[in-house]
Amino acid sequence: MWCGILGLCLVALAFRGAIHRGLLAEMLIRQEVPSAEGFEWLVTSSPKPSSILQRFWNTQKIPHRTMTVQYLFRQALNTAQLDEYQVAILKTAVLDGDESVRELALSALNATDNQEIIKIALDQLGDIDPQVRLSGIQVLRRREDPSLLPVLYTRLDDPDWMVVTSAASVLRLEFLN
Repeated sequence: MWCGILGLCLVALAFRGAIHRGLLAEMLIRQEVPSAEGFEWLVTSSPKPSSILQRFWNTQKIPHRTMTVQYLFRQALNTAQLDEYQVAILKTAVLDGDESVRELALSALNATDNQEIIKIALDQLGDIDPQVRLSGIQVLRRREDPSLLPVLYTRLDDPDWMVVTSAASVLRLEFLN
């Protein structure tokens, strides 16, 4: 019996980091609003941060999703490189019901070298939500690609005056340059 207990203690000591991370992950996921410091430590100390991010994203809880996208936004700004799982989370986040999550995800994708951002922005121009259309215009503005100008011309007929104004502003800047 003592050998079994001793063996269990040795295994627990050997894997204490993984056990600690696993317990912390479960505790944070179950909270309504998890600790930002705990989340940050958990992701940065994990050998597979993408799996932790995916678990938080999959909770369907706004605070968890916000933390996930904020973390990915900071990563995108610092490194401009995200792995395929992180990019997949951001592509899903661009369609999220929460406006702040959508905008942050779009900004994070825009900060990376991901070429799909133009397609995502173009898709957003057809969204029913004027805020989403505005976000799409802002992404296209930062790309400074003259081949996208005809698409911006179509936004001059948008029913929302803010979208029209933003598109006109981009077109005016391009015309002046």
